[in-house]
Amino acid sequence: MLSHKAGQMRLDDKNWQQIRKDVDIIYKGFSRKISSVKGLTDKHQTQCIMMRAGMSIKEIAWAMDCTDKRAYNRKYECVKLIQEHLNCSETESIEELFEKLIA
Repeated sequence: MLSHKAGQMRLDDKNWQQIRKDVDIIYKGFSRKISSVKGLTDKHQTQCIMMRAGMSIKEIAWAMDCTDKRAYNRKYECVKLIQEHLNCSETESIEELFEKLIA
């Protein structure tokens, strides 16, 4: 289940693909929609999928082999890029932005 090389995800491909598949089933093709947001890197997209799956910043940091601070900063980079993509206000939470993205 778990593998680890510095700077790489700690989840193996099989488990990561299952998380992505489950999120896509529950949230109507979320990974495809998040990939349409300009400026989101693969790591941003991965983190968005993990956040949509309900993982905490600590869990995401562990899974993505980064510091909690880096995962927290990446979350707000995602928020800014999604806000720009959706032309939304800065007062909406990441959860509200995700809902608008799949609407």
